[in-house]
Amino acid sequence: MTLKERKIVKRLNHPVYTADFLERWICRNDNVNINAPAALQAMGAKGFYEAVKQMAKFNEDEFVNTPLWRELFRTVSEWDEALGNKAKETQETLLTVQDRRKCEEWDGISRHCEDKFKVFKLMFEQFYGMKIYFVRDADSYGVCNEDRSVWIVKGWREQDEYG
Repeated sequence: MTLKERKIVKRLNHPVYTADFLERWICRNDNVNINAPAALQAMGAKGFYEAVKQMAKFNEDEFVNTPLWRELFRTVSEWDEALGNKAKETQETLLTVQDRRKCEEWDGISRHCEDKFKVFKLMFEQFYGMKIYFVRDADSYGVCNEDRSVWIVKGWREQDEYG
């Protein structure tokens, strides 16, 4: 198993199919007539490992050139902008009617982007076995895994007085 495959197995966190377990079982060629339990165990491990190999083929450089990635980037950029603009509008303690309308508009855009992101989140979990999160910091925003070791999208914004 490659290091990348071992990382994928660890991230999937299956109770039985650990990296060590898979390495023991994927090379076995048990005969079902002689040792049926071992043959079935090896078959399950080989099937799981084949899925891991396909996930390892996922090429991040190729992914960023897909329409899916471009839409994800557009969605999170729009979401970040909506959240930032709403924060700017609510800095004032007394909001005019026009300011409240702008806030409602930014709220609507934000909700729309959040709903779209939920679909991306489900898709990444289903197809790549990865839970993704939308994050915002003082100078950046993006989509990453829980410990922020893998970034799918990362955008930078210019600093202003509102962060």
